[in-house]
Amino acid sequence: MSAMAVRVGHRIYMARADKGWTQQDLADQLALSRAAVSHFESGRREPDFTTLIQIADVTGVTMDYLFGRSERIENRRHAAPTE
Repeated sequence: MSAMAVRVGHRIYMARADKGWTQQDLADQLALSRAAVSHFESGRREPDFTTLIQIADVTGVTMDYLFGRSERIENRRHAAPTE
C-alpha cells in the first residue's frame, strides 16, 4: 500500500463524508461494489483514472483535491451558484 493510495483514499472518504453518503451510496453512484469503495478508502486498492474522474464528478470535488494538491473540497463547476 503506497502513501499516495492512502492519501487518495482518505480524500475519497472525506469527499464522500462531506456529502453525507455511506460507502454503499458512493458505490451505487459509481456502479461499483461497497467493498471496492472500502478498498479505495483504506488504500488497499487504487482506483483507475476513469474511476477517479467519476468519483470527483459525483462528489463535486476536483482531481487536485483527491490527489492532495488542493485543500478546497468543492469543484466550482458543481458548487451551488452564489448571489
